[in-house]
Amino acid sequence: MLEISIDDEKLKAVYEAELKRRLDEIEKTAFFLTFKDLCRYTKVSNTTVYDLFLSDPEFPVIRVGVKMLFPKKEVDAYLEKWVKEVIEDHGGHARASKNVAKKILMTKAE
Repeated sequence: MLEISIDDEKLKAVYEAELKRRLDEIEKTAFFLTFKDLCRYTKVSNTTVYDLFLSDPEFPVIRVGVKMLFPKKEVDAYLEKWVKEVIEDHGGHARASKNVAKKILMTKAE
């Protein structure tokens, strides 16, 4: 007789890792980010996204009714430029934003 045993914790870990991998893959192919996606993508809070990015008229956003959509390629280009500026700038608001910039750089490296 064949006997099969399954380690539930190991199965759960494998399942969660595969789910995360697939969700990350879907996220990479997304054309638009929603506001919630943008917060998750940059790993900063809603308030920080509003304060640092949406207050800038240059930040790429498309409004569809009351919904905001963010074209991912343009967001990436904006964030790369922004991170470089924050790291090079040593004054005022930019100094407080260096931790945010480093989080974004780490996200891009993953």
